[in-house]
Amino acid sequence: MEEKKDIFNTILKVFRNTLGQNNLELSLESSSADVGDWDSFFHIQVIVNIEQEFGVKFSIADIEKFRTIGDLLKIIEAKLGKN
Repeated sequence: MEEKKDIFNTILKVFRNTLGQNNLELSLESSSADVGDWDSFFHIQVIVNIEQEFGVKFSIADIEKFRTIGDLLKIIEAKLGKN
């Protein structure tokens, strides 16, 4: 469970840094509708930054599954072999 929390905290850090919003709060259910500046350009930026932070590469199929922070966390866990 601790690894999941660590992954979530790293995702949160990447989102905050990418948006420049240090007070941004996210949950596993958060989606683009919940984050005002989450547009298509931000989506690409955050994907690249997440890939760099975790040392993973996402396929197009992975990116299509990414609707919420929880979805992203599950994909990262799978890439890291943590699920």
